[in-house]
Amino acid sequence: LPDVSVCILSLFPGEAQRFEDALDDERGIRCENDLGSEPIYGKPAMISSDPAAVVPGSDVVILALPSFTHGDYLDKIKPHLKPGVIIGSMPGQSGFDLCARSILGSDFVDASSLFALETLPWACRIVKYGQSVQVLGTKTEIGAVIAPPKGQSLEDVLSILQKLVGPKPVIKASSNFLAVTLMNPNTVHPTISYGFYRDKDLTKPFDEAPVFYQGVDERTGEMLSQVSDEVMQVRDVLLKRYPSLDLSSMLHIRDVLLRYYSDKLGDKTNVYTMLKTSAAHRGLVHPMREVDTPQGKKYLPDFKYRYFTEDLPCGMVVIRGIAELAGVATPTLDEVITWCQTVMGSEFLVNGKLCGKDLHLTRCPQVYGFTDLDTFLKENHYVEAYSESNILQAAQ
Repeated sequence: LPDVSVCILSLFPGEAQRFEDALDDERGIRCENDLGSEPIYGKPAMISSDPAAVVPGSDVVILALPSFTHGDYLDKIKPHLKPGVIIGSMPGQSGFDLCARSILGSDFVDASSLFALETLPWACRIVKYGQSVQVLGTKTEIGAVIAPPKGQSLEDVLSILQKLVGPKPVIKASSNFLAVTLMNPNTVHPTISYGFYRDKDLTKPFDEAPVFYQGVDERTGEMLSQVSDEVMQVRDVLLKRYPSLDLSSMLHIRDVLLRYYSDKLGDKTNVYTMLKTSAAHRGLVHPMREVDTPQGKKYLPDFKYRYFTEDLPCGMVVIRGIAELAGVATPTLDEVITWCQTVMGSEFLVNGKLCGKDLHLTRCPQVYGFTDLDTFLKENHYVEAYSESNILQAAQ
């Protein structure tokens, strides 16, 4: 885009210099896509590890980062953000707005345009670090939650995000941050992992990395639907108690797949068949780590990968926290979280309650001091203030 200047900030030690050293000085980064067009090239105006060099004056700030790093980045860039900035995450994951309000302050957030994409616009991978990337699957349509300053339209921000992403996927406005938090599609990664490994000896290496999405079995497909069923039960309880709450953009995982990948699914019968026949996910494998054995290099599961370190504390555990506030039982969600936290060596859920020693590493409402549903919904502007009589009447 000729009228857009992109600067990259990396706080990871040595990453900015490594990126700059790898970059092609003339053309920048080559991007191959799945839309049938010629490869495109893009070159950042600056790559730095210094927020003071990158952030001041920026009109739009996008955190295209693992969600467990959001807090650190927001803290470091906070002194350099200008008033009214458009700031958000791609993707947002669950509880992004809670994290932003906690660090930037509610007054700053309310005077800015905070946004979060429901998911990444593409399934993609790095081909050669700093030089080339490949888009394996461009999604058809995705949602974005946008919270502009009071009295201002979200359409201007929506058009800017669409311009930056390109014509596809089409970005549609989501209901609010609560809807994006609850509909987090990354409940898929932990559930597929649990479904695949649940009956396997985790100490026995694989000869090669097993396929991820297309390696699901029917039972795993059913579990994905059951987790989504439980989340939709949370939605129903919230809507019954707060009739004015807008959660219209929330979808079951079955409908999420149809929305994102409608033209790339071979068999749309159910979640299992959609994942097995998805052209957008063909060839993607389980995250693995290489190990040396007497028979040569083999592979063991990498439970430090973002499918666990990101999708649990900034995904499933956040949803579980809201379910706990709403009084909704989530047995399948609990089963997946319990297995995942064990293989991660973490502890979030203990005896059916979110009170584990690592809970402070998550973005669940309880970490930010919310212990009752009404306060949680009102203070985060998901609903207008309700009187106690309103709440009781809505619950009946």
